[in-house]
Amino acid sequence: MANEKRAQKKEHIIYTAIKMLEQSSYNDVRIEDIAQKLEVVKSNIFYYFPSKGILYLNVLEKLHSDIIERFILEVNQTSIKNIVDFKKLIMKLTDIYIRDYITLIKLSIESTRIFSECKREHILQYNKAVNNLDDRLQSIILEKFNGFTRNEVFYIFEVQEHFLRGYYQDMIQNAEYAIADDGDIAWERLSLYEFRVTRMLKFFLDGMIYEKDKNTLDK
Repeated sequence: MANEKRAQKKEHIIYTAIKMLEQSSYNDVRIEDIAQKLEVVKSNIFYYFPSKGILYLNVLEKLHSDIIERFILEVNQTSIKNIVDFKKLIMKLTDIYIRDYITLIKLSIESTRIFSECKREHILQYNKAVNNLDDRLQSIILEKFNGFTRNEVFYIFEVQEHFLRGYYQDMIQNAEYAIADDGDIAWERLSLYEFRVTRMLKFFLDGMIYEKDKNTLDK
């Protein structure tokens, strides 16, 4: 019972941090702010999470777990008969990532700073959990479609992550858009970001498909 109550309190803190991150940056969401939101003293947060880094490492893991579960649900509901269907699936997963999990992109950019505040065993534990989640997703995809190898599927998601992080950083550093706080402008920023990510990812996938077709013909 005590362990269950402790887990519930930790989950509530993580959920609160996620909701606050949806509106603010990593720098702007301090432990003090989370404590104030929960109407507790700061030491209560540190009782469950010894540092800001460890708290946000748990937040990263929770967000990653949520998005993988969402991806798996989408994969299971999708018919993948050929490479075109596979490409459509990857693009749909990317759209879900941008539309529903922008907080994960925002926080993953800060991963180096988060890791610097954590002990090595915490980072290893986090990496193991994330790798297991990724392996599960890739295995389910490969069960439905074997047009790509496991290494190729892994590489596709690595590139997806690279585009998502890179263009997000570019977006928030773009002074032309960053100075505006109008709701329509915020929507425009997200739409431009989505366009750039999806365009480059389509180019990348088309290149992989071309190479696979070319290698098949060469044989």
